[in-house]
Amino acid sequence: MRQVARTQVDGRAVEVPGAAHAAHYSAPDAVAERIESFSTEVHA
Repeated sequence: MRQVARTQVDGRAVEVPGAAHAAHYSAPDAVAERIESFSTEVHA
């Protein structure tokens, strides 16, 4: 995943501690926070 993120101009790989493989199911709020943070940074 980190290798893929490095191939993108604004790519990032982040961890969600305690989340299972499908973090969007096991920790949806944490994933949403990270997406919102990324979106804010990229569109600033």
